[in-house]
Amino acid sequence: MPGSQYGSSFADTAVNSDLTEIRIRCGSRVDSIRCFYANTTSTPVHGGNGGSEEIFRLGKDEAIITMWVWCGSDIDAIQFQTTTGRVSPKYGGGGGGQFILRGHNGRRERALMGFRGRASGILYNLEPIWSDTRQLGTLNVAVGDRMGTTNGTSFDMLSTITDPFPANLKSIKVRSGSRIDAIECIFNINGQMTPSGRKGGGGGGEGIFTLNNNERIIRVEGRAGSRIDRLQFFTDQNRFSPIYGGNGGSPFVWTPPFDGTASAANANMCLLCFQGTAQGEVYRLAPVWAADPPVKFSLIIDTYDTLTQEMTGKPEIGWSDQRSSTNKTDQIVSHKATWTMEAHKSSTVTLSQESRTKVGGRVYTEITVKGKAGVPFLAEGEVEAKAGVEVTSEHEWGKSTTDGETVARTFTVGVEESINIPPCKRMIGKAVGYQMKISGLKWRGTMRVTYAGGSTKDVPVEGSMDSVSVTRIHTSYEFEDI
Repeated sequence: MPGSQYGSSFADTAVNSDLTEIRIRCGSRVDSIRCFYANTTSTPVHGGNGGSEEIFRLGKDEAIITMWVWCGSDIDAIQFQTTTGRVSPKYGGGGGGQFILRGHNGRRERALMGFRGRASGILYNLEPIWSDTRQLGTLNVAVGDRMGTTNGTSFDMLSTITDPFPANLKSIKVRSGSRIDAIECIFNINGQMTPSGRKGGGGGGEGIFTLNNNERIIRVEGRAGSRIDRLQFFTDQNRFSPIYGGNGGSPFVWTPPFDGTASAANANMCLLCFQGTAQGEVYRLAPVWAADPPVKFSLIIDTYDTLTQEMTGKPEIGWSDQRSSTNKTDQIVSHKATWTMEAHKSSTVTLSQESRTKVGGRVYTEITVKGKAGVPFLAEGEVEAKAGVEVTSEHEWGKSTTDGETVARTFTVGVEESINIPPCKRMIGKAVGYQMKISGLKWRGTMRVTYAGGSTKDVPVEGSMDSVSVTRIHTSYEFEDI
């Protein structure tokens, strides 16, 4: 248990409700901590009134699954990481040695529900209590076992990244000679290269190990004792880096602890960055494993809100044509009427903010539909009544779009009809293409995310659609005497 045995012991009791926020009082150390839950209950304050109050709030369905504690004879600082990959600020000071406490029990991920420890005017001892009943979704980030010692200043490369979901490790820079003098990770975040900053000193020579597109580091070998002596990286494409460093210390191997959805080791996680301590050299490292980077998004729209569709659909004429044919005989004459229209439809599919959070922001995605769903058009036979939705095989989406951006299509549609013209009559034919405008049409569906390692995840999503379309020809025929 991190900390000392000063103060009085405490332990939060089990609560049948989700943790929603943690309130911490801290300055150069952690003075107190208190938990609040979705059912409006809370724990007692553990500790004193020193320092200033900080609040770490959790979103809907978000849970804490990793906790860092820095301590000596008391609790110097704490930090949290959640199921969405979000990392809290570091609450407290810069002292103490670091402990990494994870909720995963070897079978599944568990959520933080409270704390036990020892306190009086400050916190002397602190340990998380994990829930055995709350079910969690896919894990995005996990911190592995640390190697080395507690010398130097603590660093956390994960704090460089606002959101780990779209971040890919692109390269690792290592300065080394007989030991690891410094290390730095370069991230590719939506096409922008973001450095973690160099951790360590300027000694040794610099080496750079750069990953190919969709290549992942799935194993790290090294040596460590009182410092990090050696590192070597291995990828899923059977490539490996040079050996950086020397022969000091004892050997170790890091591999992903679990796949984030089950417990099959090494399956769907890869190296993202490191935590540790450094000064003029690197004294301690722990790997940060992340879910494989997403390489493809596919949105399947399952249903539309037909009530919204009927209320907002506004038909107007977007195309029209007219023609006539005269029968001067005393027999019925069959006339072939052919109509051709340049049809068009444009739509903007927008994910809700909650759905964007689930999939990692605004994404470029393929779009398909199921059943009677698709770009709205005026339903045949219901021109004056309401708007309808339909997908025809030749005009399905079948293409990609970026969330929030407009997709436009044009295509030719035709209608050919045989019309019987009575004797001594003139046929007057009219064709109309109704333009259908719909704004804010609500939909629900599934976003399938495909990761670099080949695994997939289906995420329930929802959003809205704005659409303008002219896709159907409506015909009518009248006859007059000649």
